[in-house]
Amino acid sequence: MSTEGSIRVTCLPWKINRYMRFRLFIDDSENGLLRAGRSLEVRTQPGQHTVAIKSAGLGTFDLLVEVPADGTVNLACAASSDGLVSAARSKYTEVWDGPAPMNLWLIDEGNLPEEPAPERENWWVVTFLSQEALAESPVLLWRLFYRVAIRHYVVWGLISSVVFGLILFDTLYQSNPSALSISSSSVLLIASIAVMVLRAVARHRPRSLSL
Repeated sequence: MSTEGSIRVTCLPWKINRYMRFRLFIDDSENGLLRAGRSLEVRTQPGQHTVAIKSAGLGTFDLLVEVPADGTVNLACAASSDGLVSAARSKYTEVWDGPAPMNLWLIDEGNLPEEPAPERENWWVVTFLSQEALAESPVLLWRLFYRVAIRHYVVWGLISSVVFGLILFDTLYQSNPSALSISSSSVLLIASIAVMVLRAVARHRPRSLSL
């Protein structure tokens, strides 16, 4: 009669996990790849085991679990928005100053956690928030860029929008404007406005729930 237990890990079907891939390790032995909505179950001997998930460029998150004989330990994993921001910030500051970019925790069978405000986990939110770390970069050029283009992003956005708008109008009033000139000016104008608006939204977003 078998006394083996098992460990089942579910990558939660959350929006933030859509482009994430986690490699699953049990006691340093790789057991497959997890992506949003997928579960992996591994048979193992009863007792203590170390369960870990790894993701490229984001390190490892591990958890010690006790597997009962003929029983199953259920776990869930997901990326963390605040952790992803911290990981992105560290590329500028060269210092890790936040929570882990992924989580792994015990759950009851069939009782998956609810998704915490998925609309707050957009990639552009992570990108814009991580750029706030340029103020603490050891590189002078990055710090200057922050002071000019990010700290006063509204002023910079308005100035660049006016400049690109004038260029567009000047191009349109030429006798034979080229399609390329019109397209280029339009794209630059739209991009400058979009960056200003998205940065404002990212800065003033409600904070994500901590799991």
